[in-house]
Amino acid sequence: MMRVFSMPTFRAWIYTLCGKYDVAGQIYEKVLERNPQRLSLYPALADIYLRQRRCDEYAMKVYKKALETSLPNRQRQAILGFIVQN
Repeated sequence: MMRVFSMPTFRAWIYTLCGKYDVAGQIYEKVLERNPQRLSLYPALADIYLRQRRCDEYAMKVYKKALETSLPNRQRQAILGFIVQN
């Protein structure tokens, strides 16, 4: 059971719940840097970037990659709306 708490993505999720988006985003970015094929992490990182209102080039790539995954409709609309605004 203790192993679960040491997993980077679990820690990132906890930081997200605590509102520490910078720390959570950095964890997800490092994991994706090593394993860009982990498509399930792009929506989580996109959600963090939306909360931070990020619209830089890397954030836009993450949003687009997240849209390629199977997102819930509400999150998909939020990302699309943000991309159109920026």
